[in-house]
Amino acid sequence: MGAGSVDEFVPNHTAAHVEAMISTGERAAAALRAHPEALVSRGHGCILDAAPDDACVRDFVEGFGLRVFRRPLTEEEIADQIAFHREAPDAAEGFTRVMMRWLSSPQLLFHVEVDGEALEDANGAPALRLSPYAIANRLSYMLTGSMPDDATFDAAARGELDTLEGVEAHVHTLMASPEARETVSGFFEAWLALDETSGVPDDPALLDGLTAPGLREAMLAETLTYVDQMVWEEGADYRALMSSTAAYPQDDQVAAIYGVGTWRPGEPAPLAGPERAGLLLRPGVLLGEAHSTAPIMRGVFVLRQVLCGELAAPPTDIVNSRLDEVGEVETQPARDQIEALTGEQPCITCHARINPLAFAMQDFDALGRYRELERIFVDGELVAEHPLDTEVELELDDERVRVDSGASLAHAIAESEVGHACFAERVFEHTRVRRPTSDADHCQNRRVARALREEGATLLDAFIANVANEALFTRRLEE
Repeated sequence: MGAGSVDEFVPNHTAAHVEAMISTGERAAAALRAHPEALVSRGHGCILDAAPDDACVRDFVEGFGLRVFRRPLTEEEIADQIAFHREAPDAAEGFTRVMMRWLSSPQLLFHVEVDGEALEDANGAPALRLSPYAIANRLSYMLTGSMPDDATFDAAARGELDTLEGVEAHVHTLMASPEARETVSGFFEAWLALDETSGVPDDPALLDGLTAPGLREAMLAETLTYVDQMVWEEGADYRALMSSTAAYPQDDQVAAIYGVGTWRPGEPAPLAGPERAGLLLRPGVLLGEAHSTAPIMRGVFVLRQVLCGELAAPPTDIVNSRLDEVGEVETQPARDQIEALTGEQPCITCHARINPLAFAMQDFDALGRYRELERIFVDGELVAEHPLDTEVELELDDERVRVDSGASLAHAIAESEVGHACFAERVFEHTRVRRPTSDADHCQNRRVARALREEGATLLDAFIANVANEALFTRRLEE
């Protein structure tokens, strides 16, 4: 289990980025000259002529410029681009220069939101009512991860994105696109930090009849298929996502881990046993480190990513000193080891929240297989077996809750207010590429979380509500 974070996104460009963008413009111009079909299909083929006339150059600047700037160019910008093209020694060089200039332009590389009507927000702070094209950009990048398509540009031109009702209608259109499906899948991949999961070591004692090559990839594929089916085919809500026993293994080994047959698209999903509940108990999510289930990391992951708990990293010197004080405990049950290491101050302050989550999920081994005994390995050799103790008490929604397994923990989170609220916040962070900072942000997330708990709400509603709301239309000028 990893811990992906929106904080890892850095928008700054280095000199190497800039050089690469200029070079990309030059290569793009050469590619379009060699294969002009894209220009011809949009009616801009004449720009490659030896001596394109003024009407041709203007038409190219207006049409191609719309996609570079993601808005119509002003008359001043059109005149500037035409002059820049004409200043070149010949038309071919002019085309190359324009492409290099455009593909390294801040208007292309950043979300530049400076066009609109000045106003004040609800708190009296200066703000900007965004232009329809800026709104089109926000919609497209939030939902599809790319620039507006022709239909979205047309909707902006017709004024259909000027109202919340118009935006909602277009959001539903965009959500039906393959790109939106990829965006939603990307959210879950980032939320679960699947790219940070450990590999499967080729260790016969750990594998116990399984084979390592391709196993991690098959586990992750099943996790993403589960998400895809729950979101798009089942129309699931948060409760179902976090508690369903449906499994979608298309690999024999992953099917064996679940104890079900393989699944094929279009077939009903086989159901795993009641011990296997929801998203958190997928093998691809539970994958540990060699023989270790990495229980502390499991607990940290659930606390941070699923319950939005804040945790600071422990000081290294304290960790090392506790290891020295506790001594040799590696043949003891993982729960006993962790309680010995973390049961005193200052560790217990954080571990009182981490450990219950970790211990409840100990009925799954390092490959996500259900188990009733904990097997202890040292240097690849089995040295001890212990009965599991997964009964814990933890705090959810400001109440003490008792759970006794990974499945009962999953069901408790599925029903909790904090689980719904954290999901809403994580969707906000993914669509906005930032953390919520203002009162308006937090208010928006509370509204989405409440809506997700209502009968008939779906996971997709969180994505739609995070985009189709009044905040879409304005930008605080201090942002």
